[in-house]
Amino acid sequence: MSAIDYLLKPIQPNELMLAVERAEKKQAQLFSYQLLKENLSGKSKKIVLNQTKGIEFLNTADVLFMKGDGAYTEIFKRDGSKIVASKNLKQFEEMLDDQPHFIRAQKSYIINTEFVSSINKADGVLQAVIMDYLIPVSPEKATLLLEKLQ
Repeated sequence: MSAIDYLLKPIQPNELMLAVERAEKKQAQLFSYQLLKENLSGKSKKIVLNQTKGIEFLNTADVLFMKGDGAYTEIFKRDGSKIVASKNLKQFEEMLDDQPHFIRAQKSYIINTEFVSSINKADGVLQAVIMDYLIPVSPEKATLLLEKLQ
């Protein structure tokens, strides 16, 4: 560990604030590198999201499902909140490739099978029920989904 900054006496409040900001920025950067390293080694269960307010680390266990919409993806979380990420669904599919509970259920959806409570069939269309959401499942993915649920 090395010094990030130093202050001379008498301490100026604005210099102290700048030093603290640099230290916080450095700490966040170190955490990002550590998480990236874990992601590359396959040990991490977090997704890194670049948001306008900063970097957000999302635990995959909190993700119910993801809905793709062009270059953006809506991430629906267990607590009922939703995050819009500026990555397409294919990018998330590649990130979650080593997570056995996530499958691409259909062109526009990735689901966390840990939260699937039932499978409905209405008008010949399969739907995974996750909380109050009905997620369409393509016929090609139905067998894989059923295997994951057993």
